Amino acid sequence: MVHGTFFIRNLLSIEVIAVANILVGDELGIITPKDQLVIKPIRKIHGKYDLQDLIALIPSCYQVQEENWGVPLGREVW
Repeated sequence: MVHGTFFIRNLLSIEVIAVANILVGDELGIITPKDQLVIKPIRKIHGKYDLQDLIALIPSCYQVQEENWGVPLGREVW
């Protein structure tokens, strides 16, 4: 087994890594279509939380309530 960081650092130049928008700690997908080696970052949705996972945590009995945010300030219009 090849250590991923070592493999990528020795395979690609810093310039190529920067152009490909690969960052330290990124998960990389490596595939070999038609005698080629394709390395690309596996991007998750921005942030460390997935919306679907967060929605799944909402209790089924949750009811949305209107909040009173007070009187408008500045150029706010309600």
